[in-house]
Order: sequence, then C-alpha cells, then structure tokens
Amino acid sequence: MRLDFLAKLARPARDRSDIPSAGASQHLKDSFVSRDRLLLLQPGFQDPKYPGETFVCPHCLAVEGLLGAAPELTSRLYIERLAFARPRPVVIAALDEAHQSLLVLILGDEHPLPEDAKSLGERRFVTDPQRILALLHERHGFPRVH
Repeated sequence: MRLDFLAKLARPARDRSDIPSAGASQHLKDSFVSRDRLLLLQPGFQDPKYPGETFVCPHCLAVEGLLGAAPELTSRLYIERLAFARPRPVVIAALDEAHQSLLVLILGDEHPLPEDAKSLGERRFVTDPQRILALLHERHGFPRVH
C-alpha cells in the first residue's frame, strides 16, 4: 500500500528560522515562549529495529489530520516534526532528556494553562493525544473531535 499523502506531511511544518537561537534577544525568546509549541514525529520514519519498514505514529497522525482540517489555524502555534531517532535535541532543549517521547504540546502563556498540564519547573506540557486534540480546539479554534 502506498502512502503518498505522507510525502506532504514529511516536510517541516515551518522554517525553523522563527525559533529563537541561544543568542536571540530576550524579546524574541519571550515571544516564542508565549505561543504553544507542538512537537510531532515526522511521518514516514524508519525504526532500526525493523529494517526496510516505514512507520507513522498513530497519535501524531490523528493530530496531523486535525491540522490538515484547518490549515489556516496552524500559524497560531509552532509546529515541529522531528526525526524518530534519539536523542532528540529539540525535545531535550524544550523539556529535558527524560521527556523525549513524542507527541507533546508545550504550552505557551498566550492562553490560560489547563490544570491537568504536566510541569517541569515553570514549563507546562501535555502528552495525552486526546487531551492535545481537545486543547488544539480550546486554545486555537481547530475543529472539535466528535
């Protein structure tokens, strides 16, 4: 079975130039922290444990479907599709080495923080796929999952 639609998803969601570097101004860093950041596994990844096979993350795929249902809303948050291989430096920098599992929604401060969010210091995040789908609706206006 061919999964041609994966080719469309396999590209990065946006140019990473909008993510501040370590030397960025405090204003730029504050702007980045204020927006929600969605980290997904890049679809069409390979797992060294299963040579020659290509995979998708079922939880990420559900979120990709929601993003595709309202592409005009994706600019309301930072979206990054990351490689399967670990270590995942982007996730380590955003959370820490112990929290590299994906799918994750790292919550900015543009919206009230949900009480059920996990925390690392002052950083708040959500890893439950169903809760992420609900938060994309509540915080960004994506269609609600029925």
